[in-house]
Amino acid sequence: MTQITPDITIISGTKNAGKTKFCLCLVEQLHKEAAKVSGLISPGLYEQGHKTGILVRDLSTGAEKQLAVFDPGWDPLVPQREWRFNDEVVEWGNDCLKKATPTDILLIDELGFMELEQNRGWTAGMEALDKGLFTHALAVIRPDLLKIARERWNPAYFLTITPSTDSEVFVNKLIAHWRESA
Repeated sequence: MTQITPDITIISGTKNAGKTKFCLCLVEQLHKEAAKVSGLISPGLYEQGHKTGILVRDLSTGAEKQLAVFDPGWDPLVPQREWRFNDEVVEWGNDCLKKATPTDILLIDELGFMELEQNRGWTAGMEALDKGLFTHALAVIRPDLLKIARERWNPAYFLTITPSTDSEVFVNKLIAHWRESA
């Protein structure tokens, strides 16, 4: 019996490259095509042009909460940490991810060191990707964690986002890939 490998796309890029902007553009296009999109997206919260927080939005319901606040040096054990995460919101996000599948499109923005190295954070997102209860999935992962992601979800389709990336062009490229793999 041949096992079907789920269609997982990983997008990556440096800090502030436009990964979430790409995801927002993708979600908008998928809604126009009447696809069922589930998962989480994490847009920044800006005040006077400065990123002061990170929101998290449940793509199934549209509900949104503040996930993190910019607070450089808050952790005396790891003073280089800049973002203080709200554990209750992480738990809420995991509950959303547990309800996200089965779906046409599963989107998780983003999986980071907590998930890929510490088994914390969006653990339900990791489980959802592993189970493959979706037609297509997209996970946002920083470049320094790509090796771990490739080992866990190979084969997968990879896109790198840069500040000069035209999100609309990449959205069309990804949707074309998904259509070809159907």
